[in-house]
Amino acid sequence: MAIYVGWDRTSARLIPVASGSTLSVWGRMPLRGFTVHAFAYPIGAEFHIPHGVANSIMMGPVLMFNLVGNLQKFAEVAGLLGAEISGLSQRDQAFLAIQTMKLLAEDIRIPKHLADFGIREEHLPGLADGVLKVTRLLANNPRILTRDDAIQIYRAVL
Repeated sequence: MAIYVGWDRTSARLIPVASGSTLSVWGRMPLRGFTVHAFAYPIGAEFHIPHGVANSIMMGPVLMFNLVGNLQKFAEVAGLLGAEISGLSQRDQAFLAIQTMKLLAEDIRIPKHLADFGIREEHLPGLADGVLKVTRLLANNPRILTRDDAIQIYRAVL
């Protein structure tokens, strides 16, 4: 299976199918990543960012926000992603899980910044309001998400 690197299909290279599968299930891992999807909806709707790309961009800051919600689950994911976790504290393993996910997105050249899609600081309050309307995905989040939290999460990848 070919996974296209960047936006140019002429530069396709093969990456193990497991990597693509990993990307597709990030938001459904035992990390309560449903909130990632909630953040992806407003930016997809207003700025036409593909949902998978939007999820990848938002993954890091949303998971960092939720990290304290369950360090054990995040630590388990680091091992599942193949990261070297021996000798690390549970907290360091948890951070490594998020870093490993970011590196995977980087490897297949998924954009990292909302600004690449025309999103500016003045758009953040409206996007935050949009996130808070996706209550079905926020209901089980391990932390309560405020409007200010949502703005800060979007700002982290602006």
